[in-house]
Amino acid sequence: MRLAIIFLFICLSSSAFSQETKEAYFQYHINARAMDTSIQKKQAAVLYNNNVQKIYFHGDSLRVDYSMGRDMLKTTVILDYKKGFGLMLSDGPMGKTAKHDYISNMNFNAITKDSTAVLVEFEESKTILGYECKKIMLKHNGVLSTHWVTQEIDMNMLPEGFTNPNIPGFPLESVEVADGLEITRRASAIKFEIDDPDTVFNLVNPPGYQYQFHGSDSAQPISD
Repeated sequence: MRLAIIFLFICLSSSAFSQETKEAYFQYHINARAMDTSIQKKQAAVLYNNNVQKIYFHGDSLRVDYSMGRDMLKTTVILDYKKGFGLMLSDGPMGKTAKHDYISNMNFNAITKDSTAVLVEFEESKTILGYECKKIMLKHNGVLSTHWVTQEIDMNMLPEGFTNPNIPGFPLESVEVADGLEITRRASAIKFEIDDPDTVFNLVNPPGYQYQFHGSDSAQPISD
């Protein structure tokens, strides 16, 4: 499924902010359409329509909320890079589950710079959320994507690996065609402050979630 690509588009890494701006919030709306008439692709497109991704940064902490299929499945990942520890929450048809683990055990693979990536830049431009964006097209690993990128957001204040290093700028809109689906991801809100960071980045297992243990090597739950 494409969820892994969409959700991990953030390319989680072990870096924190590098300049004075220590916090930021990005919200993206994600939609899809089937590129053929097969029932399977139409069903997949419905699942990916009206998805919402929210990304929070604050100091050494990162949080990602992903709402899929009209809130059918909600996933949250909260990471504290200073502690090297994180909390993963899932709320879906199988119930609410929670798991703590060390970040080193989480298989988040950052996208790296690739000399084989083919990039084409265009003169076209448009404004998204007040930011001027230029159009580019990228072909990487056989996947063709279109991006509207801005130079008006300081890339140095973002964690290393947050965006695709093969893209020159910060993408506020991306369209990718793969697996018979056209998936559009567009920024719908940007703020450079976090309201109540202690709550947003709280690693305590919330009430109502069933804690999952995965053997003796699993990290233990954090509770009040």
